[in-house]
Amino acid sequence: MKKLYALLMLTSSILIFGQTGMGTPTPRGALDINQPLTNTFGLVLPTNDDTAKMLNPQGGTIAEGTMMYDSTDKCIKFFDGTAWSDCLAIGSSNSYLTADCTKDGFVGTFERGTTLSGATFKITIVNNGKRASKLLNFQTTDLVLSGVSGISVSRVSPASAIIPAGQSVTIRYDLSGTPTGRGTLTGDWSNIDLVCTNTVTVSSGSIRIAYYGDYTIGGIKYPTFNSQLQSGKNYGSNGIYKIKGFVFTDITNTLANLTLDYLQDNYDILCIGRGSTRTTDNAKLKAFADAGGVMFVFLENSDSNNLLTTFGFTAPYNYGYRTSATTNTNSINWGLFGNSTNSTLNSNTSTSALLTAAQLPANCTILAVSNNNPGIFITGDHNTTIFFWDEDLHYHSSVSGTDINTSQEIFLHNLMAYALDKLR
Repeated sequence: MKKLYALLMLTSSILIFGQTGMGTPTPRGALDINQPLTNTFGLVLPTNDDTAKMLNPQGGTIAEGTMMYDSTDKCIKFFDGTAWSDCLAIGSSNSYLTADCTKDGFVGTFERGTTLSGATFKITIVNNGKRASKLLNFQTTDLVLSGVSGISVSRVSPASAIIPAGQSVTIRYDLSGTPTGRGTLTGDWSNIDLVCTNTVTVSSGSIRIAYYGDYTIGGIKYPTFNSQLQSGKNYGSNGIYKIKGFVFTDITNTLANLTLDYLQDNYDILCIGRGSTRTTDNAKLKAFADAGGVMFVFLENSDSNNLLTTFGFTAPYNYGYRTSATTNTNSINWGLFGNSTNSTLNSNTSTSALLTAAQLPANCTILAVSNNNPGIFITGDHNTTIFFWDEDLHYHSSVSGTDINTSQEIFLHNLMAYALDKLR
Protein backbone atom coordinates (compact mmCIF):
# COMPACT_ATOMS: atom_id res chain seq x y z
CA MET A 1 0.00 0.00 0.00
CA LYS A 2 2.83 2.42 0.84
CA LYS A 3 4.56 1.74 -2.51
CA LEU A 4 1.35 2.39 -4.39
CA TYR A 5 0.84 5.64 -2.51
CA ALA A 6 4.40 6.81 -3.34
CA LEU A 7 3.91 6.00 -7.02
CA LEU A 8 0.63 7.92 -7.09
CA MET A 9 2.31 10.95 -5.46
CA LEU A 10 5.19 10.89 -7.99
CA THR A 11 2.80 10.66 -10.90
CA SER A 12 0.68 13.48 -9.51
CA SER A 13 3.71 15.74 -9.08
CA ILE A 14 4.73 15.16 -12.68
CA LEU A 15 1.22 15.90 -13.89
CA ILE A 16 0.80 19.00 -11.72
CA PHE A 17 4.23 20.55 -11.88
CA GLY A 18 5.76 18.87 -15.00
CA GLN A 19 9.08 18.58 -13.19
CA THR A 20 10.72 15.83 -11.20
CA GLY A 21 13.82 16.04 -9.07
CA MET A 22 15.83 13.09 -7.87
CA GLY A 23 18.30 14.14 -5.20
CA THR A 24 17.26 17.80 -5.44
CA PRO A 25 14.12 19.67 -4.27
CA THR A 26 14.55 22.22 -7.07
CA PRO A 27 14.52 20.40 -10.42
CA ARG A 28 15.84 22.47 -13.31
CA GLY A 29 14.05 20.52 -15.98
CA ALA A 30 11.37 17.91 -16.55
CA LEU A 31 13.75 15.45 -14.86
CA ASP A 32 16.74 16.54 -12.80
CA ILE A 33 19.02 13.89 -11.33
CA ASN A 34 21.24 15.97 -9.13
CA GLN A 35 22.90 15.26 -5.81
CA PRO A 36 26.24 17.06 -6.11
CA LEU A 37 29.33 15.22 -4.83
CA THR A 38 27.28 12.39 -3.31
CA ASN A 39 25.88 10.58 -6.36
CA THR A 40 27.44 7.13 -6.70
CA PHE A 41 25.18 5.70 -9.38
CA GLY A 42 25.15 6.57 -13.05
CA LEU A 43 22.29 6.74 -15.52
CA VAL A 44 21.82 3.48 -17.41
CA LEU A 45 20.19 4.05 -20.78
CA PRO A 46 18.01 1.50 -22.55
CA THR A 47 20.42 -1.01 -24.09
CA ASN A 48 20.16 -3.22 -27.15
CA ASP A 49 22.50 -4.72 -29.73
CA ASP A 50 20.62 -3.28 -32.71
CA THR A 51 18.78 0.01 -33.18
CA ALA A 52 16.23 -1.87 -35.32
CA LYS A 53 14.98 -3.60 -32.18
CA MET A 54 13.97 -0.36 -30.48
CA LEU A 55 10.17 0.21 -30.39
CA ASN A 56 7.68 2.97 -29.58
CA PRO A 57 5.41 1.49 -26.86
CA GLN A 58 2.53 3.55 -28.29
CA GLY A 59 3.14 2.04 -31.72
CA GLY A 60 4.32 3.70 -34.87
CA THR A 61 7.65 5.41 -35.48
CA ILE A 62 10.24 5.78 -32.74
CA ALA A 63 9.82 9.14 -31.05
CA GLU A 64 12.25 11.82 -32.13
CA GLY A 65 14.97 12.27 -29.49
CA THR A 66 14.85 8.67 -28.30
CA MET A 67 18.23 7.60 -26.95
CA MET A 68 19.77 4.17 -26.43
CA TYR A 69 23.09 2.46 -25.81
CA ASP A 70 24.17 0.27 -28.76
CA SER A 71 25.97 -2.71 -27.21
CA THR A 72 27.33 -3.77 -30.62
CA ASP A 73 28.96 -0.48 -31.55
CA LYS A 74 29.65 0.32 -27.86
CA CYS A 75 28.25 3.84 -27.93
CA ILE A 76 25.22 6.08 -27.35
CA LYS A 77 22.88 6.90 -30.26
CA PHE A 78 19.72 8.95 -30.75
CA PHE A 79 16.82 8.90 -33.20
CA ASP A 80 16.42 12.17 -35.13
CA GLY A 81 12.90 11.41 -36.36
CA THR A 82 14.13 9.82 -39.56
CA ALA A 83 17.17 7.69 -38.75
CA TRP A 84 19.44 6.68 -35.90
CA SER A 85 22.56 8.76 -35.44
CA ASP A 86 26.15 7.60 -35.56
CA CYS A 87 27.92 7.03 -32.27
CA LEU A 88 27.95 9.97 -29.89
CA ALA A 89 31.13 8.73 -28.25
CA ILE A 90 34.05 11.14 -27.94
CA GLY A 91 36.39 10.76 -30.89
CA SER A 92 35.64 9.07 -34.19
CA SER A 93 32.13 8.40 -35.36
CA ASN A 94 33.61 5.32 -37.05
CA SER A 95 34.45 3.45 -33.87
CA TYR A 96 33.20 0.23 -35.41
CA LEU A 97 36.07 0.31 -37.93
CA THR A 98 39.35 -1.56 -37.40
CA ALA A 99 42.59 -1.30 -39.35
CA ASP A 100 44.98 -4.20 -39.97
CA CYS A 101 48.38 -3.82 -41.63
CA THR A 102 49.73 -7.24 -40.61
CA LYS A 103 47.79 -9.07 -43.33
CA ASP A 104 49.86 -7.40 -46.04
CA GLY A 105 51.82 -4.43 -44.72
CA PHE A 106 54.99 -3.92 -46.75
CA VAL A 107 54.93 -5.78 -50.06
CA GLY A 108 57.92 -6.00 -52.39
CA THR A 109 61.70 -6.32 -52.34
CA PHE A 110 63.55 -3.84 -50.15
CA GLU A 111 67.28 -3.77 -50.74
CA ARG A 112 69.87 -1.10 -50.12
CA GLY A 113 70.93 0.62 -53.31
CA THR A 114 68.21 -0.99 -55.45
CA THR A 115 65.41 1.21 -56.80
CA LEU A 116 62.00 0.07 -55.57
CA SER A 117 59.73 -1.54 -58.15
CA GLY A 118 56.14 -2.42 -57.32
CA ALA A 119 56.70 -1.87 -53.59
CA THR A 120 53.59 -1.06 -51.56
CA PHE A 121 52.20 -0.74 -48.03
CA LYS A 122 48.66 -2.10 -47.61
CA ILE A 123 46.04 -1.48 -44.93
CA THR A 124 42.82 -3.49 -44.60
CA ILE A 125 39.97 -1.58 -42.94
CA VAL A 126 37.04 -3.68 -41.69
CA ASN A 127 33.56 -2.37 -40.88
CA ASN A 128 32.37 -4.34 -37.84
CA GLY A 129 29.21 -2.26 -37.41
CA LYS A 130 25.72 -2.47 -38.82
CA ARG A 131 25.76 0.43 -41.25
CA ALA A 132 28.01 1.82 -43.92
CA SER A 133 30.85 4.01 -42.74
CA LYS A 134 30.97 7.68 -43.40
CA LEU A 135 33.08 8.72 -46.36
CA LEU A 136 36.75 8.10 -45.58
CA ASN A 137 39.45 10.07 -47.38
CA PHE A 138 43.06 8.92 -47.73
CA GLN A 139 46.25 10.88 -48.43
CA THR A 140 49.87 9.87 -48.92
CA THR A 141 50.63 11.67 -45.66
CA ASP A 142 48.63 9.01 -43.76
CA LEU A 143 51.74 6.80 -43.95
CA VAL A 144 54.95 7.95 -42.26
CA LEU A 145 58.15 6.01 -43.04
CA SER A 146 61.20 5.92 -40.77
CA GLY A 147 64.34 3.93 -40.09
CA VAL A 148 65.79 3.88 -43.63
CA SER A 149 66.07 6.95 -45.83
CA GLY A 150 65.58 7.28 -49.57
CA ILE A 151 61.98 5.97 -49.67
CA SER A 152 58.80 8.02 -50.09
CA VAL A 153 55.05 7.45 -50.46
CA SER A 154 54.12 8.37 -54.03
CA ARG A 155 50.41 7.43 -54.37
CA VAL A 156 47.40 6.11 -52.48
CA SER A 157 44.53 4.08 -53.94
CA PRO A 158 41.62 4.40 -53.51
CA ALA A 159 41.61 8.05 -52.51
CA SER A 160 38.28 7.61 -50.68
CA ALA A 161 35.89 4.85 -49.66
CA ILE A 162 32.57 4.11 -47.95
CA ILE A 163 32.73 0.67 -46.37
CA PRO A 164 29.42 -1.25 -46.19
CA ALA A 165 28.54 -2.96 -42.94
CA GLY A 166 30.34 -6.26 -42.50
CA GLN A 167 32.72 -5.60 -45.39
CA SER A 168 36.30 -4.37 -45.78
CA VAL A 169 38.47 -2.37 -48.13
CA THR A 170 42.22 -2.52 -48.76
CA ILE A 171 44.07 0.78 -49.11
CA ARG A 172 47.32 0.64 -51.07
CA TYR A 173 50.15 3.12 -50.70
CA ASP A 174 52.71 2.97 -53.51
CA LEU A 175 56.34 3.41 -52.44
CA SER A 176 59.17 4.79 -54.55
CA GLY A 177 62.84 5.67 -54.26
CA THR A 178 66.07 3.87 -53.50
CA PRO A 179 66.92 2.76 -49.94
CA THR A 180 70.22 4.36 -48.95
CA GLY A 181 70.93 2.00 -46.07
CA ARG A 182 70.09 -1.33 -44.51
CA GLY A 183 68.04 -2.03 -41.40
CA THR A 184 64.41 -1.86 -40.29
CA LEU A 185 61.97 0.26 -42.28
CA THR A 186 58.92 1.21 -40.18
CA GLY A 187 55.56 2.32 -41.55
CA ASP A 188 53.28 4.21 -39.12
CA TRP A 189 49.79 4.67 -40.57
CA SER A 190 46.94 6.77 -39.13
CA ASN A 191 43.59 8.03 -40.37
CA ILE A 192 40.80 9.46 -38.18
CA ASP A 193 41.46 7.54 -34.94
CA LEU A 194 42.65 4.36 -36.68
CA VAL A 195 46.35 3.50 -36.35
CA CYS A 196 48.52 0.68 -37.59
CA THR A 197 52.26 -0.07 -37.68
CA ASN A 198 54.34 -2.60 -39.56
CA THR A 199 58.02 -3.11 -40.36
CA VAL A 200 60.17 -4.69 -43.04
CA THR A 201 63.89 -5.45 -43.18
CA VAL A 202 65.84 -3.60 -45.85
CA SER A 203 68.58 -6.04 -46.78
CA SER A 204 72.14 -5.00 -47.40
CA GLY A 205 72.12 -6.21 -50.98
CA SER A 206 75.61 -6.95 -52.25
CA ILE A 207 78.35 -6.32 -49.68
CA ARG A 208 80.61 -3.57 -50.98
CA ILE A 209 84.28 -4.23 -50.29
CA ALA A 210 86.94 -1.64 -51.08
CA TYR A 211 90.53 -2.90 -51.11
CA TYR A 212 93.89 -1.16 -50.94
CA GLY A 213 96.77 -3.17 -52.38
CA ASP A 214 97.10 -6.48 -54.19
CA TYR A 215 97.51 -8.74 -51.15
CA THR A 216 94.07 -8.20 -49.71
CA ILE A 217 90.52 -9.47 -50.05
CA GLY A 218 89.35 -8.49 -53.51
CA GLY A 219 92.93 -7.99 -54.73
CA ILE A 220 94.55 -9.96 -57.52
CA LYS A 221 96.70 -12.04 -55.12
CA TYR A 222 93.64 -13.66 -53.49
CA PRO A 223 91.85 -15.25 -56.48
CA THR A 224 90.86 -18.48 -54.71
CA PHE A 225 89.58 -16.85 -51.55
CA ASN A 226 87.71 -14.28 -53.66
CA SER A 227 86.06 -17.10 -55.61
CA GLN A 228 84.97 -18.71 -52.35
CA LEU A 229 83.30 -15.43 -51.40
CA GLN A 230 81.59 -15.27 -54.79
CA SER A 231 80.30 -18.86 -54.59
CA GLY A 232 76.55 -18.92 -54.03
CA LYS A 233 76.78 -22.07 -51.95
CA ASN A 234 78.92 -20.18 -49.44
CA TYR A 235 77.43 -16.66 -49.62
CA GLY A 236 74.09 -16.23 -51.31
CA SER A 237 70.34 -16.44 -50.85
CA ASN A 238 70.73 -20.20 -50.37
CA GLY A 239 74.28 -20.13 -49.04
CA ILE A 240 75.74 -20.75 -45.61
CA TYR A 241 75.77 -16.99 -44.99
CA LYS A 242 72.73 -15.50 -46.66
CA ILE A 243 73.52 -12.31 -48.53
CA LYS A 244 73.21 -11.25 -52.14
CA GLY A 245 76.94 -11.41 -52.81
CA PHE A 246 80.05 -9.20 -52.89
CA VAL A 247 81.22 -6.30 -55.04
CA PHE A 248 84.95 -5.41 -55.00
CA THR A 249 86.38 -1.96 -55.71
CA ASP A 250 90.08 -1.13 -55.96
CA ILE A 251 90.90 2.11 -54.07
CA THR A 252 94.69 1.68 -54.12
CA ASN A 253 95.19 4.71 -56.34
CA THR A 254 92.18 6.73 -55.20
CA LEU A 255 92.19 6.52 -51.39
CA ALA A 256 94.05 9.82 -51.09
CA ASN A 257 91.19 11.61 -52.89
CA LEU A 258 88.28 9.90 -51.10
CA THR A 259 86.64 11.57 -48.13
CA LEU A 260 85.56 9.79 -44.98
CA ASP A 261 81.91 10.44 -45.88
CA TYR A 262 82.45 8.87 -49.28
CA LEU A 263 84.00 5.76 -47.75
CA GLN A 264 81.13 5.41 -45.29
CA ASP A 265 78.44 5.93 -47.90
CA ASN A 266 79.85 3.66 -50.57
CA TYR A 267 81.64 0.77 -48.83
CA ASP A 268 80.72 -1.72 -46.12
CA ILE A 269 84.18 -3.22 -45.56
CA LEU A 270 87.66 -1.81 -46.16
CA CYS A 271 90.51 -4.26 -46.74
CA ILE A 272 93.95 -2.70 -46.34
CA GLY A 273 97.18 -4.35 -47.38
CA ARG A 274 100.08 -3.00 -45.25
CA GLY A 275 98.70 0.54 -45.35
CA SER A 276 99.60 3.82 -46.95
CA THR A 277 102.65 5.82 -45.95
CA ARG A 278 100.49 8.95 -46.03
CA THR A 279 99.46 10.07 -42.55
CA THR A 280 96.23 11.60 -43.86
CA ASP A 281 95.18 8.31 -45.49
CA ASN A 282 95.68 6.32 -42.29
CA ALA A 283 93.91 8.96 -40.21
CA LYS A 284 90.97 8.59 -42.58
CA LEU A 285 90.99 4.81 -42.12
CA LYS A 286 91.13 5.21 -38.34
CA ALA A 287 88.14 7.56 -38.44
CA PHE A 288 86.24 4.99 -40.51
CA ALA A 289 86.94 2.34 -37.85
CA ASP A 290 86.13 4.69 -34.97
CA ALA A 291 82.70 5.30 -36.53
CA GLY A 292 82.00 1.56 -36.48
CA GLY A 293 83.24 0.70 -39.95
CA VAL A 294 84.52 -2.83 -40.56
CA MET A 295 88.13 -3.25 -41.66
CA PHE A 296 90.57 -6.05 -42.44
CA VAL A 297 94.25 -5.03 -42.14
CA PHE A 298 97.02 -7.25 -43.51
CA LEU A 299 100.52 -6.59 -42.14
CA GLU A 300 103.87 -7.74 -43.46
CA ASN A 301 106.74 -5.25 -43.47
CA SER A 302 107.68 -1.72 -42.46
CA ASP A 303 105.15 -0.27 -44.92
CA SER A 304 102.69 -0.90 -42.07
CA ASN A 305 104.47 1.31 -39.51
CA ASN A 306 102.54 4.49 -40.15
CA LEU A 307 99.19 2.69 -40.03
CA LEU A 308 100.08 0.84 -36.80
CA THR A 309 100.99 4.09 -35.06
CA THR A 310 97.77 5.74 -36.23
CA PHE A 311 95.74 2.85 -34.78
CA GLY A 312 97.39 3.19 -31.38
CA PHE A 313 100.06 0.50 -31.44
CA THR A 314 103.29 1.07 -29.51
CA ALA A 315 106.52 1.32 -31.51
CA PRO A 316 109.16 0.15 -32.32
CA TYR A 317 107.85 -2.46 -34.76
CA ASN A 318 109.84 -5.52 -35.70
CA TYR A 319 109.43 -7.79 -38.71
CA GLY A 320 110.75 -11.28 -39.24
CA TYR A 321 110.00 -14.97 -39.84
CA ARG A 322 106.64 -16.30 -38.59
CA THR A 323 104.89 -18.68 -40.93
CA SER A 324 102.15 -20.08 -38.71
CA ALA A 325 99.78 -19.28 -35.87
CA THR A 326 97.41 -21.30 -33.69
CA THR A 327 93.81 -20.32 -33.07
CA ASN A 328 92.38 -20.23 -29.55
CA THR A 329 88.93 -21.18 -28.22
CA ASN A 330 87.28 -17.79 -28.68
CA SER A 331 83.65 -18.22 -29.78
CA ILE A 332 84.36 -16.37 -33.05
CA ASN A 333 86.57 -19.30 -34.06
CA TRP A 334 83.64 -21.69 -33.76
CA GLY A 335 81.14 -20.00 -36.01
CA LEU A 336 78.73 -20.43 -38.87
CA PHE A 337 81.22 -22.26 -41.08
CA GLY A 338 82.30 -24.76 -38.43
CA ASN A 339 84.85 -25.33 -35.69
CA SER A 340 88.23 -23.71 -36.26
CA THR A 341 89.43 -23.62 -32.66
CA ASN A 342 92.91 -24.94 -31.80
CA SER A 343 93.82 -24.99 -35.49
CA THR A 344 97.11 -24.22 -37.22
CA LEU A 345 97.03 -21.38 -39.73
CA ASN A 346 99.81 -21.35 -42.30
CA SER A 347 101.44 -18.51 -44.21
CA ASN A 348 103.90 -18.41 -47.12
CA THR A 349 106.05 -15.44 -46.29
CA SER A 350 109.42 -15.07 -44.62
CA THR A 351 108.53 -11.55 -43.45
CA SER A 352 105.69 -10.64 -41.12
CA ALA A 353 104.88 -8.32 -38.24
CA LEU A 354 106.39 -9.52 -34.93
CA LEU A 355 104.05 -7.70 -32.57
CA THR A 356 103.93 -8.42 -28.85
CA ALA A 357 100.92 -8.19 -26.56
CA ALA A 358 102.42 -5.09 -24.91
CA GLN A 359 102.34 -3.24 -28.23
CA LEU A 360 98.63 -3.75 -28.87
CA PRO A 361 96.01 -1.06 -28.24
CA ALA A 362 93.80 -1.56 -25.20
CA ASN A 363 90.97 -4.10 -25.19
CA CYS A 364 92.11 -6.25 -28.10
CA THR A 365 90.52 -9.64 -28.72
CA ILE A 366 93.17 -12.17 -29.73
CA LEU A 367 92.03 -15.01 -31.98
CA ALA A 368 95.36 -16.65 -32.86
CA VAL A 369 98.93 -16.53 -31.53
CA SER A 370 102.26 -17.02 -33.25
CA ASN A 371 105.22 -17.99 -31.06
CA ASN A 372 103.14 -16.95 -28.02
CA ASN A 373 102.63 -13.50 -29.51
CA PRO A 374 99.43 -12.10 -31.04
CA GLY A 375 98.96 -13.10 -34.65
CA ILE A 376 95.34 -12.32 -35.43
CA PHE A 377 93.32 -9.96 -33.28
CA ILE A 378 90.39 -7.52 -33.27
CA THR A 379 90.72 -3.91 -32.09
CA GLY A 380 88.71 -0.72 -31.85
CA ASP A 381 85.89 0.72 -29.79
CA HIS A 382 83.39 -1.24 -31.87
CA ASN A 383 85.51 -4.41 -32.28
CA THR A 384 85.36 -4.01 -36.03
CA THR A 385 89.04 -3.79 -37.09
CA ILE A 386 90.69 -7.17 -37.70
CA PHE A 387 94.50 -7.40 -37.95
CA PHE A 388 96.55 -10.25 -39.46
CA TRP A 389 100.25 -10.57 -38.64
CA ASP A 390 100.83 -11.56 -42.27
CA GLU A 391 99.15 -10.99 -45.61
CA ASP A 392 99.63 -14.50 -47.02
CA LEU A 393 97.05 -16.55 -45.10
CA HIS A 394 94.33 -16.10 -47.69
CA TYR A 395 96.37 -17.46 -50.58
CA HIS A 396 98.18 -20.31 -48.85
CA SER A 397 97.77 -23.72 -50.50
CA SER A 398 95.33 -24.75 -47.76
CA VAL A 399 92.87 -22.32 -49.37
CA SER A 400 91.79 -24.08 -52.55
CA GLY A 401 88.68 -24.65 -54.63
CA THR A 402 85.31 -23.21 -53.67
CA ASP A 403 84.44 -25.66 -50.88
CA ILE A 404 85.15 -24.45 -47.35
CA ASN A 405 86.49 -27.57 -45.67
CA THR A 406 90.03 -27.05 -44.37
CA SER A 407 90.56 -25.64 -40.88
CA GLN A 408 92.22 -22.55 -42.36
CA GLU A 409 89.31 -21.91 -44.72
CA ILE A 410 86.81 -22.43 -41.92
CA PHE A 411 88.66 -19.93 -39.71
CA LEU A 412 88.91 -17.27 -42.43
CA HIS A 413 85.24 -17.53 -43.31
CA ASN A 414 84.13 -17.57 -39.67
CA LEU A 415 86.00 -14.30 -39.40
CA MET A 416 84.27 -12.96 -42.51
CA ALA A 417 80.89 -13.98 -41.04
CA TYR A 418 81.81 -12.12 -37.85
CA ALA A 419 82.66 -9.03 -39.92
CA LEU A 420 79.38 -9.20 -41.83
CA ASP A 421 77.46 -9.45 -38.57
CA LYS A 422 79.15 -6.23 -37.39
CA LEU A 423 78.06 -4.15 -40.36
CA ARG A 424 76.07 -1.02 -39.48
